[in-house]
Amino acid sequence: MNADWNLADAFLASHPVEATYVLERAGAEASAAVICRSSPSVIAGTLQRMDPAQAAAVLAHLPAERTHQVLPEISPGAAALMLRALAPPERARLLDAAPEETARSLRMALVHPEGSAASMMDSNVLALPLEITVGEARRRARRRSRRAGNYLYVVDGQRKLVGAVALGELTLASPSARLAALMRSAVVRISAQASVNMILDHEGWRELHAIPVVDSGGVLIGVLRREQYERLREERAGRGADNTGGLGMALAELAWTAMVSTVGEVASAIRLEKVERQEERRDDV
Repeated sequence: MNADWNLADAFLASHPVEATYVLERAGAEASAAVICRSSPSVIAGTLQRMDPAQAAAVLAHLPAERTHQVLPEISPGAAALMLRALAPPERARLLDAAPEETARSLRMALVHPEGSAASMMDSNVLALPLEITVGEARRRARRRSRRAGNYLYVVDGQRKLVGAVALGELTLASPSARLAALMRSAVVRISAQASVNMILDHEGWRELHAIPVVDSGGVLIGVLRREQYERLREERAGRGADNTGGLGMALAELAWTAMVSTVGEVASAIRLEKVERQEERRDDV
């Protein structure tokens, strides 16, 4: 069985799109059993490639300790879509199993209308007070390095977005300088109620990796990250644009025909496909 686990894990990591075809047809319980021993990042990547409803069902079958590790690795927008597909009691159970910061971000996203910028944003954005020094800004950025992108956002006492500072400029500036003197006041932003089309058509993506999200009063409530933008682009183009070719379809057909429902069966299906590919290459030679 360890060989089966190792094979499944290796295939998930090296052929994520093809593996998704198999898992989507294996059933939620079997899929959860296959992926649960993989790293949180691999599990998250796999779930994000699946249909949100199917991914939600798989997520619900993961042990609570794995849910705690995996949810922070899933982009907030994708995670919110998954949670929306679940019944309220199941959704509440998963949120209770998530780290506090992740749960807070997801609960905020779930409050907003589905398909809006606010429903897809990461609310755990680093907001720096207008009056602090560069030195203090650096310390806060280091403590929350995961939330610090190429730009840091500056807010006033009411948390209204008033500026942004490039991380490179913050690094080079004098520690005693005031953040207000360093920031740029003209900040690209997007409305919390912006639709998917408005998000995709936003000119800020031409040069930015993240766009801050503000409410009707200009208050900074989160940030849309490029990974979410790219995912929306892929969804608009359609899943067929992946162009995975014969391998993915062969795996899908194999999984459907065999009606895999256990870890061993899924792993055996993957192994069989790899052997057939090797034999085909030998025949071609």
